[in-house]
Amino acid sequence: MARAGFQHAVVTGRLTLPATVAVSFLLWLLFAAWKPVPAEADAYVFRRLFDEFVSGTLQGSLVSLLAYAAVVYLLIELNNAYAVIRVRTSFQASLFCWLVVVSSFLFVPGAGSVVSLCFVLALYFMFRSYQSSHAAEWAFGCMFFLGTSSLLFPAVFLLYPLFLLGLSLFRALHARSFLAGLLGWAVPYWLLWGHAFFHGQMALFYAPFRELASFAPLFSVPLPLPVLAVALWAVLLLACSSIHYWFATYEDKIRSRAYLNFLIMVGFALALLGLFQMQHAEMALQMLLPVAALLGAHLFSLLRTRFSNLLFVFFFVSVLLVALHNLWMLWFNS
Repeated sequence: MARAGFQHAVVTGRLTLPATVAVSFLLWLLFAAWKPVPAEADAYVFRRLFDEFVSGTLQGSLVSLLAYAAVVYLLIELNNAYAVIRVRTSFQASLFCWLVVVSSFLFVPGAGSVVSLCFVLALYFMFRSYQSSHAAEWAFGCMFFLGTSSLLFPAVFLLYPLFLLGLSLFRALHARSFLAGLLGWAVPYWLLWGHAFFHGQMALFYAPFRELASFAPLFSVPLPLPVLAVALWAVLLLACSSIHYWFATYEDKIRSRAYLNFLIMVGFALALLGLFQMQHAEMALQMLLPVAALLGAHLFSLLRTRFSNLLFVFFFVSVLLVALHNLWMLWFNS
Protein backbone atom coordinates (compact mmCIF):
# COMPACT_ATOMS: atom_id res chain seq x y z
CA MET A 1 0.00 0.00 0.00
CA ALA A 2 1.10 3.52 -0.70
CA ARG A 3 2.32 5.42 2.28
CA ALA A 4 0.07 8.40 2.90
CA GLY A 5 2.65 10.85 4.25
CA PHE A 6 0.46 13.75 5.39
CA GLN A 7 -2.22 11.45 6.74
CA HIS A 8 0.33 9.31 8.59
CA ALA A 9 2.09 12.37 10.06
CA VAL A 10 -1.12 13.87 11.43
CA VAL A 11 -2.71 10.63 12.65
CA THR A 12 0.40 9.43 14.48
CA GLY A 13 1.72 12.84 15.56
CA ARG A 14 2.08 13.39 19.29
CA LEU A 15 1.11 17.04 18.97
CA THR A 16 -2.13 16.42 17.05
CA LEU A 17 -4.36 16.01 20.09
CA PRO A 18 -2.83 18.80 22.25
CA ALA A 19 -2.96 21.22 19.29
CA THR A 20 -6.56 20.30 18.50
CA VAL A 21 -7.65 20.65 22.12
CA ALA A 22 -5.90 24.05 22.36
CA VAL A 23 -7.62 25.33 19.20
CA SER A 24 -10.98 23.99 20.38
CA PHE A 25 -10.60 25.75 23.73
CA LEU A 26 -9.60 29.00 22.01
CA LEU A 27 -12.67 28.88 19.78
CA TRP A 28 -14.84 28.11 22.82
CA LEU A 29 -13.52 31.27 24.45
CA LEU A 30 -14.40 33.24 21.32
CA PHE A 31 -17.85 31.80 20.70
CA ALA A 32 -18.99 31.19 24.27
CA ALA A 33 -17.19 33.69 26.47
CA TRP A 34 -16.22 36.73 24.43
CA LYS A 35 -18.92 36.89 21.72
CA PRO A 36 -21.50 34.32 22.79
CA VAL A 37 -24.08 32.98 20.35
CA PRO A 38 -27.55 33.32 21.93
CA ALA A 39 -29.48 30.09 22.49
CA GLU A 40 -33.00 29.66 21.17
CA ALA A 41 -35.85 28.71 23.51
CA ASP A 42 -36.72 25.00 23.34
CA ALA A 43 -40.33 23.83 23.33
CA TYR A 44 -39.59 20.57 25.16
CA VAL A 45 -39.98 21.08 28.89
CA PHE A 46 -36.89 19.21 30.16
CA ARG A 47 -34.50 20.85 27.73
CA ARG A 48 -36.05 24.20 28.64
CA LEU A 49 -35.61 23.43 32.34
CA PHE A 50 -32.01 22.42 31.67
CA ASP A 51 -31.38 25.74 29.89
CA GLU A 52 -32.91 27.61 32.83
CA PHE A 53 -30.82 25.60 35.31
CA VAL A 54 -27.61 26.63 33.55
CA SER A 55 -28.94 30.14 33.06
CA GLY A 56 -26.34 32.57 31.86
CA THR A 57 -24.57 32.07 28.56
CA LEU A 58 -21.09 31.55 30.01
CA GLN A 59 -22.24 29.15 32.73
CA GLY A 60 -24.22 27.06 30.26
CA SER A 61 -21.34 27.01 27.80
CA LEU A 62 -19.00 25.91 30.58
CA VAL A 63 -21.25 22.90 31.24
CA SER A 64 -21.09 22.04 27.54
CA LEU A 65 -17.30 22.47 27.52
CA LEU A 66 -16.87 20.12 30.50
CA ALA A 67 -19.21 17.56 28.93
CA TYR A 68 -17.30 17.59 25.63
CA ALA A 69 -13.98 17.37 27.51
CA ALA A 70 -15.29 14.25 29.25
CA VAL A 71 -16.32 12.81 25.85
CA VAL A 72 -12.79 13.41 24.53
CA TYR A 73 -11.30 11.56 27.50
CA LEU A 74 -13.77 8.68 27.22
CA LEU A 75 -13.05 8.25 23.51
CA ILE A 76 -9.40 7.68 24.37
CA GLU A 77 -10.32 5.29 27.18
CA LEU A 78 -12.73 3.38 24.93
CA ASN A 79 -9.93 2.46 22.56
CA ASN A 80 -7.36 1.83 25.29
CA ALA A 81 -9.72 -0.49 27.18
CA TYR A 82 -11.42 -2.28 24.29
CA ALA A 83 -9.02 -1.93 21.30
CA VAL A 84 -11.79 -0.77 18.97
CA ILE A 85 -9.21 0.60 16.49
CA ARG A 86 -6.74 -2.28 16.93
CA VAL A 87 -3.82 0.14 17.46
CA ARG A 88 -3.19 2.43 20.39
CA THR A 89 -4.14 5.91 19.22
CA SER A 90 -5.83 9.09 20.39
CA PHE A 91 -6.77 10.25 16.91
CA GLN A 92 -10.46 9.52 17.54
CA ALA A 93 -10.41 12.24 20.19
CA SER A 94 -8.71 14.66 17.78
CA LEU A 95 -11.27 13.84 15.10
CA PHE A 96 -14.10 14.54 17.53
CA CYS A 97 -12.51 17.88 18.46
CA TRP A 98 -12.22 18.79 14.77
CA LEU A 99 -15.91 18.16 14.27
CA VAL A 100 -16.74 20.27 17.32
CA VAL A 101 -14.38 23.06 16.18
CA VAL A 102 -16.36 23.62 12.97
CA SER A 103 -19.72 23.28 14.73
CA SER A 104 -20.20 26.79 16.06
CA PHE A 105 -23.80 25.84 16.91
CA LEU A 106 -22.43 23.39 19.51
CA PHE A 107 -20.91 26.25 21.50
CA VAL A 108 -24.44 27.44 22.30
CA PRO A 109 -25.51 26.33 25.81
CA GLY A 110 -27.77 23.30 25.48
CA ALA A 111 -28.55 19.80 26.63
CA GLY A 112 -27.03 18.11 23.58
CA SER A 113 -23.56 17.95 25.12
CA VAL A 114 -24.92 16.13 28.19
CA VAL A 115 -26.88 13.73 25.96
CA SER A 116 -23.68 13.03 24.01
CA LEU A 117 -21.75 12.37 27.24
CA CYS A 118 -24.45 10.01 28.57
CA PHE A 119 -24.43 8.18 25.23
CA VAL A 120 -20.64 7.63 25.31
CA LEU A 121 -20.88 6.45 28.92
CA ALA A 122 -23.58 3.99 27.81
CA LEU A 123 -21.22 2.72 25.08
CA TYR A 124 -18.44 2.29 27.65
CA PHE A 125 -20.62 0.10 29.89
CA MET A 126 -22.03 -1.70 26.86
CA PHE A 127 -18.58 -2.70 25.61
CA ARG A 128 -17.63 -3.85 29.11
CA SER A 129 -20.44 -6.42 29.01
CA TYR A 130 -18.77 -8.43 26.21
CA GLN A 131 -18.82 -12.10 27.32
CA SER A 132 -18.71 -10.87 30.93
CA SER A 133 -19.88 -12.95 33.88
CA HIS A 134 -21.12 -9.65 35.35
CA ALA A 135 -23.07 -8.63 32.24
CA ALA A 136 -26.13 -7.70 34.32
CA GLU A 137 -24.16 -4.98 36.15
CA TRP A 138 -22.82 -3.47 32.93
CA ALA A 139 -26.24 -3.70 31.26
CA PHE A 140 -27.74 -1.79 34.20
CA GLY A 141 -25.13 0.99 33.89
CA CYS A 142 -25.51 1.18 30.12
CA MET A 143 -29.30 1.45 30.20
CA PHE A 144 -29.23 3.85 33.16
CA PHE A 145 -27.24 6.38 31.15
CA LEU A 146 -29.43 5.82 28.09
CA GLY A 147 -32.54 6.35 30.24
CA THR A 148 -31.03 9.52 31.69
CA SER A 149 -30.28 10.87 28.21
CA SER A 150 -33.82 10.00 27.07
CA LEU A 151 -35.21 12.50 29.59
CA LEU A 152 -33.50 15.26 27.60
CA PHE A 153 -33.89 13.57 24.20
CA PRO A 154 -36.83 11.13 24.25
CA ALA A 155 -36.01 9.79 20.76
CA VAL A 156 -33.25 7.78 22.49
CA PHE A 157 -36.08 5.33 23.28
CA LEU A 158 -35.84 4.23 19.64
CA LEU A 159 -32.29 2.97 20.25
CA TYR A 160 -33.36 0.56 23.00
CA PRO A 161 -33.91 -2.44 20.62
CA LEU A 162 -30.49 -1.79 19.04
CA PHE A 163 -28.79 -1.92 22.43
CA LEU A 164 -30.58 -5.18 23.21
CA LEU A 165 -29.29 -6.50 19.88
CA GLY A 166 -25.84 -5.26 20.88
CA LEU A 167 -26.01 -7.23 24.13
CA SER A 168 -26.89 -10.27 22.04
CA LEU A 169 -23.92 -9.65 19.71
CA PHE A 170 -21.68 -9.36 22.77
CA ARG A 171 -23.07 -12.66 24.13
CA ALA A 172 -24.31 -10.84 27.20
CA LEU A 173 -28.08 -10.98 26.73
CA HIS A 174 -29.87 -13.31 29.12
CA ALA A 175 -32.74 -13.00 31.59
CA ARG A 176 -30.67 -11.29 34.31
CA SER A 177 -29.02 -8.75 32.00
CA PHE A 178 -32.33 -8.01 30.27
CA LEU A 179 -34.09 -7.32 33.58
CA ALA A 180 -31.09 -5.36 34.90
CA GLY A 181 -31.07 -3.22 31.76
CA LEU A 182 -34.81 -2.64 32.00
CA LEU A 183 -34.40 -1.62 35.64
CA GLY A 184 -31.50 0.68 34.78
CA TRP A 185 -33.57 2.46 32.13
CA ALA A 186 -36.53 2.75 34.54
CA VAL A 187 -34.56 4.30 37.44
CA PRO A 188 -34.54 7.90 36.07
CA TYR A 189 -38.25 7.63 35.29
CA TRP A 190 -38.97 6.18 38.71
CA LEU A 191 -37.24 9.19 40.30
CA LEU A 192 -39.12 11.51 37.94
CA TRP A 193 -42.44 9.88 38.83
CA GLY A 194 -41.74 10.31 42.55
CA HIS A 195 -40.93 14.00 42.09
CA ALA A 196 -43.96 14.61 39.83
CA PHE A 197 -46.37 12.74 42.11
CA PHE A 198 -45.11 14.41 45.30
CA HIS A 199 -45.39 17.92 43.80
CA GLY A 200 -48.62 17.27 41.92
CA GLN A 201 -46.95 17.84 38.52
CA MET A 202 -47.69 14.60 36.69
CA ALA A 203 -47.50 16.46 33.38
CA LEU A 204 -43.71 16.39 33.86
CA PHE A 205 -43.78 12.58 33.97
CA TYR A 206 -45.85 12.36 30.79
CA ALA A 207 -43.78 14.96 28.91
CA PRO A 208 -41.07 12.59 27.53
CA PHE A 209 -43.70 10.19 26.20
CA ARG A 210 -45.66 13.01 24.57
CA GLU A 211 -42.44 14.29 22.97
CA LEU A 212 -41.59 10.79 21.76
CA ALA A 213 -45.03 10.42 20.16
CA SER A 214 -44.71 13.76 18.36
CA PHE A 215 -43.69 13.16 14.76
CA ALA A 216 -43.16 15.93 12.22
CA PRO A 217 -43.85 15.49 8.48
CA LEU A 218 -40.84 14.17 6.58
CA PHE A 219 -38.24 16.79 5.60
CA SER A 220 -40.45 19.55 7.02
CA VAL A 221 -37.74 21.28 9.09
CA PRO A 222 -34.95 23.00 7.12
CA LEU A 223 -31.50 22.46 8.55
CA PRO A 224 -29.13 25.40 9.03
CA LEU A 225 -26.09 25.23 6.76
CA PRO A 226 -23.54 24.60 9.59
CA VAL A 227 -25.59 21.67 10.92
CA LEU A 228 -25.99 20.27 7.40
CA ALA A 229 -22.24 20.55 6.68
CA VAL A 230 -21.20 18.77 9.89
CA ALA A 231 -23.90 16.12 9.32
CA LEU A 232 -22.56 15.44 5.83
CA TRP A 233 -19.01 15.10 7.20
CA ALA A 234 -20.18 12.71 9.90
CA VAL A 235 -22.18 10.57 7.44
CA LEU A 236 -19.27 10.57 4.97
CA LEU A 237 -16.91 9.32 7.69
CA LEU A 238 -19.51 6.74 8.74
CA ALA A 239 -20.03 5.47 5.17
CA CYS A 240 -16.34 5.34 4.16
CA SER A 241 -15.31 3.74 7.45
CA SER A 242 -18.06 1.13 7.16
CA ILE A 243 -17.04 0.21 3.60
CA HIS A 244 -13.39 -0.09 4.64
CA TYR A 245 -14.33 -2.23 7.63
CA TRP A 246 -16.50 -4.58 5.58
CA PHE A 247 -13.70 -5.15 3.09
CA ALA A 248 -11.01 -5.62 5.74
CA THR A 249 -13.04 -7.17 8.55
CA TYR A 250 -10.83 -10.26 8.59
CA GLU A 251 -7.97 -8.14 9.98
CA ASP A 252 -9.83 -7.33 13.21
CA LYS A 253 -10.26 -9.66 16.16
CA ILE A 254 -13.68 -11.16 16.84
CA ARG A 255 -14.21 -8.87 19.82
CA SER A 256 -13.32 -5.75 17.81
CA ARG A 257 -15.66 -6.86 15.01
CA ALA A 258 -18.56 -7.02 17.47
CA TYR A 259 -17.80 -3.50 18.70
CA LEU A 260 -17.45 -2.10 15.18
CA ASN A 261 -20.60 -3.81 13.91
CA PHE A 262 -22.55 -2.30 16.80
CA LEU A 263 -21.10 1.18 16.23
CA ILE A 264 -21.98 1.02 12.53
CA MET A 265 -25.57 -0.04 13.32
CA VAL A 266 -26.05 2.73 15.87
CA GLY A 267 -24.38 5.29 13.59
CA PHE A 268 -26.71 4.59 10.67
CA ALA A 269 -29.72 4.52 13.03
CA LEU A 270 -28.84 8.01 14.29
CA ALA A 271 -28.28 9.24 10.73
CA LEU A 272 -31.70 7.92 9.68
CA LEU A 273 -33.33 9.48 12.74
CA GLY A 274 -31.90 12.89 11.84
CA LEU A 275 -32.89 12.45 8.19
CA PHE A 276 -36.51 11.43 8.67
CA GLN A 277 -37.23 13.53 11.77
CA MET A 278 -35.26 16.69 11.14
CA GLN A 279 -36.55 18.40 14.27
CA HIS A 280 -34.24 15.96 16.09
CA ALA A 281 -31.33 16.35 13.65
CA GLU A 282 -29.10 18.51 15.86
CA MET A 283 -29.49 16.29 18.93
CA ALA A 284 -29.01 13.11 16.88
CA LEU A 285 -25.91 14.67 15.29
CA GLN A 286 -24.35 15.34 18.68
CA MET A 287 -24.78 11.63 19.49
CA LEU A 288 -23.45 10.65 16.06
CA LEU A 289 -20.21 12.65 16.32
CA PRO A 290 -18.44 10.31 18.82
CA VAL A 291 -19.44 7.29 16.73
CA ALA A 292 -18.20 8.95 13.51
CA ALA A 293 -14.96 9.92 15.28
CA LEU A 294 -14.29 6.33 16.40
CA LEU A 295 -15.05 4.86 12.98
CA GLY A 296 -13.16 7.62 11.17
CA ALA A 297 -10.10 7.04 13.35
CA HIS A 298 -10.37 3.33 12.54
CA LEU A 299 -10.27 4.24 8.84
CA PHE A 300 -7.43 6.78 8.89
CA SER A 301 -5.28 4.89 11.41
CA LEU A 302 -5.33 1.60 9.51
CA LEU A 303 -5.82 2.48 5.84
CA ARG A 304 -2.91 4.22 4.11
CA THR A 305 -3.73 4.40 0.42
CA ARG A 306 -3.96 7.22 -2.09
CA PHE A 307 -7.74 7.34 -1.64
CA SER A 308 -7.54 7.57 2.14
CA ASN A 309 -4.91 10.29 1.86
CA LEU A 310 -7.08 12.30 -0.54
CA LEU A 311 -10.13 11.84 1.70
CA PHE A 312 -8.09 12.90 4.72
CA VAL A 313 -6.76 16.01 2.96
CA PHE A 314 -10.28 16.91 1.79
CA PHE A 315 -11.64 16.52 5.31
CA PHE A 316 -8.78 18.46 6.90
CA VAL A 317 -8.94 21.37 4.41
CA SER A 318 -12.74 21.62 4.47
CA VAL A 319 -12.74 21.66 8.28
CA LEU A 320 -10.14 24.42 8.23
CA LEU A 321 -12.11 26.50 5.71
CA VAL A 322 -15.37 26.20 7.64
CA ALA A 323 -13.62 27.09 10.90
CA LEU A 324 -12.14 30.21 9.24
CA HIS A 325 -15.59 31.05 7.84
CA ASN A 326 -17.11 30.82 11.31
CA LEU A 327 -14.42 33.14 12.66
CA TRP A 328 -15.05 35.60 9.79
CA MET A 329 -18.78 35.62 10.57
CA LEU A 330 -18.01 36.11 14.26
CA TRP A 331 -15.80 39.13 13.68
CA PHE A 332 -17.82 40.95 11.03
CA ASN A 333 -21.45 39.97 11.61
CA SER A 334 -21.80 39.98 15.39
